[in-house]
Order: sequence, then structure tokens, then C-alpha cells
Amino acid sequence: MKRLTFILLCFILLNSKIESQISTHFFNYKGYSTCINDDAVDENGNHLLVGEIHTTEVEEEDRDTSINRIFNIKGKSYDNETGILIFTDKNYKVLQIRNSFIGKKVIYDSKTKEFIIGSLFFDYIKVGEKSFSAWQPVIVKIKIDFYVKSFFVVKAYSCILTDFFLEKDEVTIFTRSNNNTDFLENYSEKAEVIKVSLTKFHRDSLRPWVNVFDEKFSVQTAHNEIGRVEISAVQKIENDYYFTTSNLNQSTLKNENHLYRFEKDSLHEITFFPEYLKYQTDNSDWANINGLIMKSKDEFTFLTHIGASKKAMYFFKTDKNFNYSKPLEIPLKDYADYNKIIELSDGNYLVVAANEFEKWSYFLYNSKMEIIKEIDSKISSDYYPTKVIEQANKSISCLFYVDNTNKKDCFIQILNLK
Repeated sequence: MKRLTFILLCFILLNSKIESQISTHFFNYKGYSTCINDDAVDENGNHLLVGEIHTTEVEEEDRDTSINRIFNIKGKSYDNETGILIFTDKNYKVLQIRNSFIGKKVIYDSKTKEFIIGSLFFDYIKVGEKSFSAWQPVIVKIKIDFYVKSFFVVKAYSCILTDFFLEKDEVTIFTRSNNNTDFLENYSEKAEVIKVSLTKFHRDSLRPWVNVFDEKFSVQTAHNEIGRVEISAVQKIENDYYFTTSNLNQSTLKNENHLYRFEKDSLHEITFFPEYLKYQTDNSDWANINGLIMKSKDEFTFLTHIGASKKAMYFFKTDKNFNYSKPLEIPLKDYADYNKIIELSDGNYLVVAANEFEKWSYFLYNSKMEIIKEIDSKISSDYYPTKVIEQANKSISCLFYVDNTNKKDCFIQILNLK
């Protein structure tokens, strides 16, 4: 009996320790669905959360009155979608909310004391005799006092920002672009890299209140991918940028994957990568890339899985010449489409993946991808992790949201690895 009591006590203490490692901060508003895409921190620990919000209730009285007022949404509203900025203190207590463009990535520039946001704007475009709506990139500079200045990239086609980097005044933007004139009949995308300067812009002739970048350079990938292109988080190594693209070709029902290097205003495909990836995944035509991580130009680290399979994820490292090495197989408990991976500052890896109980877990691995421990988030796999971020003091933040008929939910979960 004493032994049973001791085991039960140990179990309770272990669970309380795991729960103490995790805190959750909710950002839900009545009658709205919110999705936070990124989180940046200033030198005082204050956070700026960027993302999107849309109405889920038609009638004004069924929606949060403060959000109605902030976004000036009155009366009936049918799925009105816009960007949202949420400024919080270090403990994620909300200090201010305002509307904006849809933010995809945010960084903090300690030199100028500004947050820089890579955003999207749904614009109305006229090309020749054709008129249509399309996404355009917007770079937003915002100070803590919420003084805002916006700069637009204007293209004659849909151009969806996925990532950006700031080096002094120069901004390098990575997008999913569709410049087909027959895009309604045959939708396809390419990855595009655009370079602009925060000091080089002009006023739009038709909209004098709009700042338009004087584009310095842009280049697109050669492959015309039928359907949507998924672009990995871009890796910056010295002055070069590396990224992968993935696309499920709707005609062949095969995944097409490519690896690119952008250097000195030139875009180069690393041509041996598709064959290498196929070899590492048992010649599968459905290889999906979950993450690309690089420490140097001489080493690539990939996490992949086979689409529509719950078998395993494949983790492998290779040098720049793609010498074959046997991948490490990580068993799966569920489909891996939304699994995330980051490399931590101590050289370990953190993978966010579904566990056997259909919950998300944080799996901590060492540099050899040997499991150190698993921490159950207790979050249902019905949710979607949008991003996982390493914060200060050995803490991890993971952004989750869910938007379905029965539930609208958005929160940040903080994991303390101390």
C-alpha cells in the first residue's frame, strides 16, 4: 500500500512539474476568429503579435464590441477579414490592439527601436483590359507608440509574401507569385525574390497617400508549379539565402521539390537536391519538406515526411555535395503536414508533432537527433501550430489556432525548458 502511495505521489509530482513548464495565453474575441502568425520582442520584453482576424458572426451585437470599434466593423458583416496587431507586455497582457495589413512575419530592429512587419494587402489591379484583385507585399515600420509607416511592393500579379530579411536599409522579400495572364483557368505559382530599400520609394500616382518601393531587383524561379507553392523558412548564411519549394502537381499528383540559393542578386537551383530527396525517402513521389536548417554553407539539415502517410518522418544531414547518408526515421503517430522543427541555440532540436493520444507534443532531440524527452502540450491535434519560436531564457513559444464550425481558438503556449 505504501509503495502504491509513493508511486502515485511521484506521478502527481511529475505531472505538476511538466504542467509548470507550460503556460498558455489566449487571444480570442467573441464573434471573431483570430490567427497569430508571428511574435517579436523588444529590449524591454514587450511583444508585438501579428496576424489576421475575420468575423464569424453576421450580427453586430454577436461580436466583441471593442473589436467592432477598433476595426470599424458596423452592422452586418459577412466574413470580413483584415490584419491585426496585438501589443503586449512581457507576460502577454494586452496593452493595445489595432488593425493593420495581414502580418506574416515581424522582427524588432533595436537600432531604430522599431518593429518591421512583412505583410499582405489585397489590392485591386488593372492590367490592360483585365481587372482583378490580388495580394501585394507591404513592409510596415511601427514604433512602440504605434506610429506607423507603410511601403508597398506593386506588381501586376498576385504576389504573396512568405518571408523577409532586413540588412541595414535593404529588404529582401520572398514571395509566392503568380504572373500568368490566364491564372483563372490555369493557376500556377513561382517563388520570387524581391530587393528594395526603405529609403527608395515614391508616391503612387493614383493614390498619393501610398508609398511604393522603387524596386531594385527581382527574380523568379524557373519552374512554373501548377497549383500552390510551399516555401520553407528561408535560411540566411553569411550573405546568401537558401530555401526549398514544394508543390503537389495537380496533373501528375506527384510532389515536386526544389532547393535554391540566392546570392549577389542571382538565383541558383541546386539541381541534385530532388534526386537526393527522393533517394532518402525510398523513391517516394510524395515527399514533403517540414523544415530546412543550415549552420553553414557546407551542411544541410532536412526534416521530411511522405504525404498521406503516418509511418515516419525522415531526418537527415548532408554536405554541400549531397553525399549519401542514411536518414534517421522518427516514428509518426499522425499525419505530419503541420509538424514544425527548429534548431535551438544550444544545438538541440525541437519538433512539434502529434503523439499517440492525438495531442501535440514537444519532442526534444540532441544534435544527433536522439530523443531527450517528450513534453505533452495537452493540445488536440485538431489545432494548427503556425510557428514555433525560441525565446530568451530557454523558453519556447508555439502559436496555435483552430477555426472550424464548432470552435474558434487562438493562443500562444510558452514552454520552459529550464
